[in-house]
Amino acid sequence: MLSFGVTFADVSITGSINQTYSASRDNGVVANIGSVNAFGDRNTATGDSYLTFSGSEDLGDGIKASFKVEPRVNISGKDASSSDQKGLFGANREAWIGLSGAFGTVHLGNNYTPLFLHSVAAYDVNGSANAPGYLVSSINTFNATNSIDYTAPTFVDGLGIQLNKNTGRSTAIATKDASADTSAGDSIGWGISYNAGALSAGLAGETTKNTALIDGVQLVAAPSKSDSIKKTGYGASYNFGVAKVSVNGLKATSGSSNINTFGYGASVPFGAVTLNASYSTLKDKGLSNDSFTGYQIGTNYAFSKRTSVYLLINNVQNTTDKTTLTINSLGVVHNF
Repeated sequence: MLSFGVTFADVSITGSINQTYSASRDNGVVANIGSVNAFGDRNTATGDSYLTFSGSEDLGDGIKASFKVEPRVNISGKDASSSDQKGLFGANREAWIGLSGAFGTVHLGNNYTPLFLHSVAAYDVNGSANAPGYLVSSINTFNATNSIDYTAPTFVDGLGIQLNKNTGRSTAIATKDASADTSAGDSIGWGISYNAGALSAGLAGETTKNTALIDGVQLVAAPSKSDSIKKTGYGASYNFGVAKVSVNGLKATSGSSNINTFGYGASVPFGAVTLNASYSTLKDKGLSNDSFTGYQIGTNYAFSKRTSVYLLINNVQNTTDKTTLTINSLGVVHNF
């Protein structure tokens, strides 16, 4: 029962369990810690372990209410993204309640951003894996907390339009500091995609107030009340049948500082086996002036529609100081 009195008649529980064993070596890209072997670290997997609670109710007159709550599950006993290092659940991937009808769909809560859905997720051949190696993902904004999200109805076949307004969590509330910038972290995002048979293309943008610009590892521009972060992403793919190829990129600017990324990849199926490979670049201009290259090579064997094993090889090189990060992961994933 929800607080405003709507009972959802159709409720489902689904999810995914993704567990890995990884061998990594970092000689300075993140920290000069050398070789580390780990079991169950979500940051080396192809994706999260999570539970999805979702449901809907037909309200009549073409209107439907729905909800989704999808927390990460810390099956290894800890999650670097969670303040509770020993808790079962980590941060929510999505958590919203919504209404849909002829007017489109409105979600209130924690939503995936247009930047992620329309310019990154659909064009990363390894599925926006948690592991490093595909640098376009490193400056992407995955979700917007406390946001209003709108998806327009389909008035042209294959055309998708999404808008998002994120009010963030103001520093003034979190720190009880009356002098803090109450709009820090607020963002507006938009995304447009077009899908027609084998062809897919997307374009998205996002503007965020008074937030640090980070390339995934280091600070490129400090938060500024006068300069917002502006991100623009794009992507395209074409499925030839024997292989699917894709390209995408993302640019982020804050004042005179910026980050530029570009990547491309290919996915080739061989029966139950799928081979994925991608290559990407990233260049900083700001407090950090570094260039990076990265690649991912993945192979997946599907035992069934729900269970598969995979090998994912990740490499990132800072071409400015010649440091490297390599992570090789062997994992099992089961979707239910």
